[in-house]
Amino acid sequence: MLVQGVVSYEGEKWAKHRKISNSAFHLDKLKLMIPAFVLSCEEIVSEWEKSATSRTALSRSYRQGRRIFELQREQADYAMKAMRSIYIPGWRHVPMKTYKRMVEISKEVRSTICDLIDTRVEAMGRKEAKHEDLLGILLESNSARASG
Repeated sequence: MLVQGVVSYEGEKWAKHRKISNSAFHLDKLKLMIPAFVLSCEEIVSEWEKSATSRTALSRSYRQGRRIFELQREQADYAMKAMRSIYIPGWRHVPMKTYKRMVEISKEVRSTICDLIDTRVEAMGRKEAKHEDLLGILLESNSARASG
């Protein structure tokens, strides 16, 4: 009784309601809703940060994981700009500010991830690491295959 709507309708009734509601999902109308989406997401993330020490799938703090994702987003922006530009052979070897930044981002992300892995491997060697997160499961699987 509580669930009624387009999902439960059939035939002409479904078509009529689908047509009416379809206009709400046009791209132009959805674009106008982006600020509300962003605000809602920010509020939810803020509440999560307050309620718990957030962790990523790699057992790093939320802020450290966020930094990696920010760097990857920046890297993706540079990559998209590069794909939209005209290709000139050898251009990537010219010391440009953008290319230097892309190299810095790559090094920082790689370094952070390698440090994370090294720290976890050391903890596993001391039998202090938990295998409950993605990184722990992957490393445990890898060590099982290497010894088996």
